[in-house]
Amino acid sequence: MANTFVPALQASSTSALPVSSDTGKKALATLLIVMLSLCVISVPYGLTPKNLTQAICDLIAVLLLVIALVFSIGWRIKLAGYINTSGRQAVAVFFIVFCAWGFALVVMSATRSHGDPLTAIPLTMAALYVLGFYACTHWLRKLRRSEQGQTIQREAEGAGGASPV
Repeated sequence: MANTFVPALQASSTSALPVSSDTGKKALATLLIVMLSLCVISVPYGLTPKNLTQAICDLIAVLLLVIALVFSIGWRIKLAGYINTSGRQAVAVFFIVFCAWGFALVVMSATRSHGDPLTAIPLTMAALYVLGFYACTHWLRKLRRSEQGQTIQREAEGAGGASPV
């Protein structure tokens, strides 16, 4: 019997695009992730807004960038073949990267402050980022295991009806 596993994109796609077109979509999704990440990183956090309206507009702009980033990560995960938990996996990946960046920034700020009595604050933040990174990594592994279990179950159900003659 032929391989019954069909990647998620091919199974759910209604267009007759060849499989090689996925590489362009993956490249576009990766480019979107990189560009949106750079946009989120480049938001000026130290500036105080002149009025409440500007503060709300800045907050909405950052929120829209983060939402677009999470959806781009989800699209990339769907292109990789994951179907059922791709949205939750995208959120987990976003939080993993967020914790990694936060940890790196805390470590850089802690190395700049030599002998500062408030060094316990960056160390506490670094510990929180490490715990968040661990929790999100564990969550992502759990989601991927459940996705693999569902794929194996679908394959078994699909092969269960066929007679081995």
